[in-house]
Amino acid sequence: MIEARRRYTNPDSGSWIEIAQRQGSVLKIERSYAPGTGRVDPHFHEDLTQTWEALSGEGRIEVAGEEREFRAGDRVELTPGTRHRDPWNPGGGELHIRGTFDPDNDFIESYAEAYMHLLGEGRLNDQEELPLLQILVIARATGGRSYAASPPVAVQKASLPLLAAFGRLRGYKPGYD
Repeated sequence: MIEARRRYTNPDSGSWIEIAQRQGSVLKIERSYAPGTGRVDPHFHEDLTQTWEALSGEGRIEVAGEEREFRAGDRVELTPGTRHRDPWNPGGGELHIRGTFDPDNDFIESYAEAYMHLLGEGRLNDQEELPLLQILVIARATGGRSYAASPPVAVQKASLPLLAAFGRLRGYKPGYD
């Protein structure tokens, strides 16, 4: 389990993330995005509610195909099945957010652990996000029920074992101690 209040920082960009709070089945993180980072592909979660709050700065978020501004004081709750892009920072300043995951599950724990490990090593993609093969390795190992907005979920489920095996061959792991 990841230690609360330990900050993981990218030595090059200054971006950081930390576990802000654990309370029952709820996990809260805080994250600071460097300019021009954080944009992920549209996706959804079948098994958790995700809430994003902008604490400072300005960014963007996409919900159900609608892109919108995401500024200090804004809050977006994403119930299971809602297609979205997590907050990202297209601008020139810093974006500081809080994310809440309810319930926290094995997929979220492994995702956060891998993210923090690879952030500290400077091994994320150009958006400072996990590479897709890393996510697929985690999903396969944890039974994660998070999917890309397309292709159809049935295609994603059918291809997951092969893609995750390929990811393992490329050196990705479901967890980092």
